[in-house]
Amino acid sequence: MSKSCLQRPLILLKFFDVDEGLLSSRYNQWIHDRRFMNQYFSTKKIQSYIASFYECADCLVDKINKKHSHTNNEIELLPLIEFCAVQGVCTTLFGMALEDERISDIYKKTSVIFETNTETFENGLKNPLQFLDIFYKRSSNYRKVKNAQKYLTDLLTNMKFESESGESDESLLQGLIKNGSEKFTKKQVREHILTFLNAGLDTTSAMINYTILFLAMNLNCQEKLAEEITENLQNATELDALLKMEYLDRVVKESFRLAPPIFLIGRETIEDFEILPGVIIPKDTALTINTFVLHRRKEIYGDDSHNFNPDNFLPEKIANRHSFSFQPFSTGRRNCIGYRFAIFFIKVVLVQLIKNFKFTTKSKYEDLRFKYGMTLKLTENHLLMVDKRNSK
Repeated sequence: MSKSCLQRPLILLKFFDVDEGLLSSRYNQWIHDRRFMNQYFSTKKIQSYIASFYECADCLVDKINKKHSHTNNEIELLPLIEFCAVQGVCTTLFGMALEDERISDIYKKTSVIFETNTETFENGLKNPLQFLDIFYKRSSNYRKVKNAQKYLTDLLTNMKFESESGESDESLLQGLIKNGSEKFTKKQVREHILTFLNAGLDTTSAMINYTILFLAMNLNCQEKLAEEITENLQNATELDALLKMEYLDRVVKESFRLAPPIFLIGRETIEDFEILPGVIIPKDTALTINTFVLHRRKEIYGDDSHNFNPDNFLPEKIANRHSFSFQPFSTGRRNCIGYRFAIFFIKVVLVQLIKNFKFTTKSKYEDLRFKYGMTLKLTENHLLMVDKRNSK
């Protein structure tokens, strides 16, 4: 992305209602906030979260085992994954204990916000007048979202930490609260919190769910991944094993290619710039890239571009494509700050799920239908059949 396109158009993020969060803040504020937050998303910091990620994934495995025993092995996985994703944010970025009962309330309120915003967005597509503030801010959905946001931010910004952490152990939430009066307004602190909760609940959980569904429809890929997981976990630490699993990396990337949760990358120009010789994009122009379409272009990914094939991300194939032909987290300076966090969390959860269970489904890949909303969604839920794997 050009340095001239480092601002986000607010219209794409209207119903998140976090204008000063990192996702949607204006350029000058974003520069300030991103510099401060980078320390909480460095490779070293993310690697320190791995143990917490595994604890969250193990809780998910336990819940599936309990649900499995009551449902004749056919379950809807997404709600369980969503809770796991919120646990992942709370136990790392917010410094909470895994057993903290407040995490359940945080999950419920975050779900209310996202589900209500999704309903408002879909209603607005049918009746665009509902996008206007004069109608939107008088609606019951607006009040419902505001009440849930207030509950969450009051709970989290008033949290008492048991001891003063050293700087290396400090959570993002502690850093925001500690530096609030100096670096951030109260509104900015609240909206940063809401931004990371929304990202954890929807985008990360959706990606895990899509990947498991794709693997359930491609059992040869699932079994190949299961073999890689077994082989590497026997011979390495959890972190080293994750870094060595090349097929896992390809599976995750292929899932992001076919079903990028954030399918629209929006930018707004902060100055006039020349995109091609003689072609000027004026200042304040909104630009979008549809990654769902980009990632399925046959001239980039071949005639089989609509099908699930992790070998699309073999090194030799990547080398023959433009580096911007794959953009699940955007690119350039304003890429997603949490991309390492998301990738590691997704990989840990997938490892624990595939290590413990075999997933199948009656649904066919060719019958999958996606719809555009605030994020990419399937048009209908697809149940998964779950069988325990034999421990080796």
